[in-house]
Amino acid sequence: PNAKTTRMALWRKPRTAQITVYLCTFAALIYDDKDIQGVKFKTVIGDEVHKVLKGRTTKTANIFRARVRDAHRFHALSGTLAGKWGPGDYWTLLNIINRNEFSSYWSFLNTYCILINNGFGQEIVGLQNMEAFHRQLSRYARIRRRAECAPYMPTVKRQILWVEMDKAQEKMYTELGGKSQLTFTE
Repeated sequence: PNAKTTRMALWRKPRTAQITVYLCTFAALIYDDKDIQGVKFKTVIGDEVHKVLKGRTTKTANIFRARVRDAHRFHALSGTLAGKWGPGDYWTLLNIINRNEFSSYWSFLNTYCILINNGFGQEIVGLQNMEAFHRQLSRYARIRRRAECAPYMPTVKRQILWVEMDKAQEKMYTELGGKSQLTFTE
């Protein structure tokens, strides 16, 4: 069986436990969406939710919205600073949390952002009503700055780890002239 078949078997497995926990990536959620329509979640904990913040109509956001809609609880987690480009970054999650209060993207932007028409569409050129925005956001979010969390975080250790090449890698390295260097960056 392939990965999709294995996941489908797990999604459809009869619930015998009092509590069933599913762990999956956003990619798996999108890929399996049609197959898990009937699965109802009591609580959804979305990690790395900044990945669904990129717009109000992305496929990921819409599928995530559908999965969360009937849940009793939703906890959105992210270690990446959300909102670094302004209040508009929060709209998708706030809409998922409370569709009635945050029903209009443009109304939300017009309330908290200064917009101009640049000839191609609306562009955010500034912020406004930030006290009201933070007051409203505090009803739904707990934002912790790095300085506040730093004492509880492990220190970052960077070190070079040398690895031995296997025969296939050594052959490729030799074929490339033995001078190749590959750098991984985030």
